[in-house]
Amino acid sequence: MTFLRKLMKHSLSFGTLSHFKYQGFFLIKRIQHTMETLLYQHKNTKLTASDEKSYDETIKTLNSLQSKKKIQAQATNKKDKLVFIRLCLENVGLTLKELDNLSVIHVAGTKGKGSTCFYTECILRNKGQKTGFFSSPHLIEVRERIRINGVPLSKGDFTKYFWICYNLLLPGSIAVTVPQKEDAMKILKQTATNKNCSLYLSPPFSSYEIFKENPVFCNKEPLELENMTLAVQLSRIWMDRRKRDTTSEVALAESVDSEEAIPFLHPVVEDVDRVIEALTSNQWLGRVQIVKRHNITYYLDGAHTEESIMLCCEWFKKRSAEEIRSLSDNQKVVKILMFNITGARNSLDLLNHLKECNFDLAVFTPNICYSEEVITDQLKHAVTTQDANKVCQTNENFWRNLWCNKSCGDKDKFLNNNKYNEPNQQPNSDVLAESETHVFESIHDCIYWCSQSKDKALNKRLSIQPSMPSILEEADHVQILVTGSLYLVGGVLTIFRDSI
Repeated sequence: MTFLRKLMKHSLSFGTLSHFKYQGFFLIKRIQHTMETLLYQHKNTKLTASDEKSYDETIKTLNSLQSKKKIQAQATNKKDKLVFIRLCLENVGLTLKELDNLSVIHVAGTKGKGSTCFYTECILRNKGQKTGFFSSPHLIEVRERIRINGVPLSKGDFTKYFWICYNLLLPGSIAVTVPQKEDAMKILKQTATNKNCSLYLSPPFSSYEIFKENPVFCNKEPLELENMTLAVQLSRIWMDRRKRDTTSEVALAESVDSEEAIPFLHPVVEDVDRVIEALTSNQWLGRVQIVKRHNITYYLDGAHTEESIMLCCEWFKKRSAEEIRSLSDNQKVVKILMFNITGARNSLDLLNHLKECNFDLAVFTPNICYSEEVITDQLKHAVTTQDANKVCQTNENFWRNLWCNKSCGDKDKFLNNNKYNEPNQQPNSDVLAESETHVFESIHDCIYWCSQSKDKALNKRLSIQPSMPSILEEADHVQILVTGSLYLVGGVLTIFRDSI
């Protein structure tokens, strides 16, 4: 029996897609582009036990797909994609009938998909269900994307099994959403009507009386609480449907004002103790995560869009201020921004929000853990080292110019003149002292410099470092916000793991 057959037979599977937070019961993750590329290259080959490679070799083979744009273009130029997908499923030994029996909760949205799936999986696993979890991107290792009962697929199993499945939706599913912007809600309602889906709003976290009594939730961020309440409803409805109980579909909090309004679900929590344990004893790494090492506090958040960066800034300002109040009055605290981006994102917009956090220093590094060591799980063929370093230099220039215009009161002029993501080359752009921004070759070197060389576990690898500014040498405590890229956050966590 194949790996996917086993997963279908015994587990609940989660997938993620983009746009709205939308939950259906017959959807698996869409990565058709990569799947077509794989099968285009290997459509007449069969994997046997003798063909199995080591984990590193498997990841290298997977990474080799990143740069083969010509083959990808050939694979995606097919007209009838549905027919091709059915052929792909047949090639991996799956039938449409078997897919009809697959039990899936699907979560989509611009932000919060991963944490919502994570909390939902934790709740159901705590209730004794066997769960399968698909998510992307990974933080440290590729195999993190596939988890069974909360545990990443082992290196051996990942090496043995590999394919990617296509997205499929059946009408008649139940949809649950958190409040969206008005235009988004209209699209959701229209889509639900067209698909004959029942659409409900997840109740606000404040409506759960049982949660108000637990102090653990007081330290959670609003976005976390929003994702938690959605997870509570998703898991409850799935459990009810599994028991053939359809009462959850009409368990509304109150009558709606009009036929156009989307009804709220009632804030029902079944197996309260297990749900609370699932929500409070597990953490979705790399998102609003705080790590303390020595006299340094790392604030890790993989925010990479303007909306998520704004939320990240609010979180950092709140949490860093709380920590400063807890320290002795005479302790000197330095705030450092560690930043990088990937893809064709406009870093200027993100940095413009981040500057409001009033950092003392800013450092920029590519998503490379060690300058002299390649980690296959984090290798990106589509980006050369030269290009990655150029992005860091551009980000540093942006940061310097933003601070210049903040001082000169000419921010709007600067922003308007940089619509094409080009650094400002005006003579007055370099107004910050050399010690206040730096570009590093690797994440490790960046962390080592920021830690004032006091984290002895990081001494194993060290390239040339810039001189230490007096403000950092004199600091009693350092707060570092790591953001802009989940891969950057994952690199930091990789180094922390290696230094244990």
